[in-house]
Amino acid sequence: MNKFLSFLFLTIVLAAFCSCEDEEPVVSPGDPDIDPIEQIFATPEEEAELISGANDFCFEIFKRTCVAQEDGENVFISPFSVSMAFSMLNNGARGDSRAAITETLGLGNLSIDQINAAYHDVYQRLIELDPAVQVDIANSIWHDNDGIVVNDGFVQTNETYYDALVTAEDFRNPATVDLINAWVSDNTNGKIESILDEIGAEEVMFLINAIYFKGLWATPFDPELTQESGFITEAGAVEPVEMMSESAMQRATYFTENYKAVELAYGDSIYTMTLIRPEDNLTADQLAEDFNQEEWNTLQAGLSLSPYSNTILSLPKLDLEYEISYNDILSAMGMGVLFGSSADLTGIGTAGGSLYVSRVQHKSYLKLDEAGTEAAAVTAIGVGVTSAPPSIRFNKPFLMVISEKETGAILFMGKIENPAI
Repeated sequence: MNKFLSFLFLTIVLAAFCSCEDEEPVVSPGDPDIDPIEQIFATPEEEAELISGANDFCFEIFKRTCVAQEDGENVFISPFSVSMAFSMLNNGARGDSRAAITETLGLGNLSIDQINAAYHDVYQRLIELDPAVQVDIANSIWHDNDGIVVNDGFVQTNETYYDALVTAEDFRNPATVDLINAWVSDNTNGKIESILDEIGAEEVMFLINAIYFKGLWATPFDPELTQESGFITEAGAVEPVEMMSESAMQRATYFTENYKAVELAYGDSIYTMTLIRPEDNLTADQLAEDFNQEEWNTLQAGLSLSPYSNTILSLPKLDLEYEISYNDILSAMGMGVLFGSSADLTGIGTAGGSLYVSRVQHKSYLKLDEAGTEAAAVTAIGVGVTSAPPSIRFNKPFLMVISEKETGAILFMGKIENPAI
C-alpha cells in the first residue's frame, strides 16, 4: 500500500490537536526549603499560538518522515506526541539547546512558561472535550537512581504542567526495561507493548509521552457492505483489501483541482477524520510535499462552508503498526545541537559528564474498521551522558583477593555467588 494512506490518517492527530527567559535556579533534590511551583495558565492567544506552531511542526515532520521511508511503506505518526515529549525536555534545556527545541517545534514566539501553560491547558481540554471519544494522554520521566542527580525544579515543572510520573530506577537492571515497557502498554491500552529493547550504558533518563485515541463513527459503516476490492499501489500493482462502503451519505466534502476531501465525524462530531485523495495526475508523495498548514486551513474552511452533500465513499479497513527513529530527521529540522557534546541540558540535573539526547524513538498503531478508529502513539527521548567516568557495579558473581603489598602475600581469596545467603 502506498504512502497516501499515511497522509490521510495524519489528520486524526491534526484535527484533534491541531524565546528564552530567566532560567530557574538549580536546586538539589530533597531540598526542604524549595517552594512548590505556582502554576500559571495560558491565555486564549497563547493557546492559539501553540496550536499554530505545533501544526506547522506536524506538516514538516510528516513530510520529512515520508521522504525518509522506502517506497510503498505506510506512515502513521503523532507529531503531537513528539512535540509534547520535547516540551518536557525543554524545561531542562538551556541556551542554544532551548532555542533549537522551541524553534523546531514552531514555538519560538512563546516563552518556556507560556509553552508549559498552553500545553497543560490544551491537553487537558483534549481529554475532556467529547465523552463519546476516548483520548488518553500520559507522560513519564524515568531516571537512573545512581547515574544522575535530577534538579527538583525540573521535576516539579514537569509534574505540574505535564502530569508526568517521575521515578528513579536502577538502569543497569534489565527489569527496568520491563517496567518502562509496562507503563507504555498500560497507557496505550495494550496497543503498543514496548518502546525499549535495552538501556544503553550511557543512558540515564527517558522522557516518554503516550497517546491513546478511540472513537466510534457518528455514522458507522454497514459491515454487510464490506467486501474485497482492489487497491492500486503507487507502483501500479493491485492489492486485494477489505473495502468498507456506503452510498449517498450526507458528508462534508471539499474538492480542488489537486484533491478530493471528505470529513467523517466521531462521537459528538468534535473529533473528525479528514480523508484526502489526490487526483490521478498527482502522487500521494507530491501532495504531501506541498501540503502545509495554509492549505489545511483552506480545506477546513471549505468543509465548513460547503453544504453537506450526498457522497459515495469506499474506504479500506486498516490494522497497522509503525516505528521510526527521529534522530536524523530532527537534527535536520534544527535540533542537531541536542544530539552531541554541545547540548546544554544542565537544567535537568548533574551526572558524571555532559547530558545529551541519545535517541528519539517513535511508535504508533492504527486500526480502522466499520465501527470507528483506534490509534496510539509513544515517543521516548533518551538522555545520555558524554565523557562519563567508567563505572563498575558488582551485581553478578565476582572474585575477591586480600593481599599484603610489601611481601605480595595473598591472605584471602573468595568467590561471591550470592550475597543474600
